[in-house]
Amino acid sequence: MLIIGVGRRTIKNYGSLKTDYCNRCSNNSDFQLHKHTKWISLFFIPLIPYGRDNLIVCPRCGYYEKIDEITFTKLKTALENKDLITQIPLKQEVDPYKGKNETQVNFLREMAKHKEESLKKNTSNDENL
Repeated sequence: MLIIGVGRRTIKNYGSLKTDYCNRCSNNSDFQLHKHTKWISLFFIPLIPYGRDNLIVCPRCGYYEKIDEITFTKLKTALENKDLITQIPLKQEVDPYKGKNETQVNFLREMAKHKEESLKKNTSNDENL
């Protein structure tokens, strides 16, 4: 009997890049550089890699973004040389209403509107002086 498997995954963690804000979990997290490899296995022994993903991962919530090989290599080299990483190439979309219910969203919109009106009043008062 021959047992062949597909989909076994290994994860190589290269270390923490930088503490940055995660829009998904709303926490400051030490984003990590990972390489995920998928394998074809024979008798539960991984033999042939068939897929690789280079990822930047939030360790708190598991949010990840795929990055290209060039960016991965630059970040990996910076980690190995212990260089200071000032920017993480994340494309996180900022949604201030994510995870909020309708009442909270309406409240936040009203507060933003109120803040905008008060700024206009302050600007007009400053011009009159």
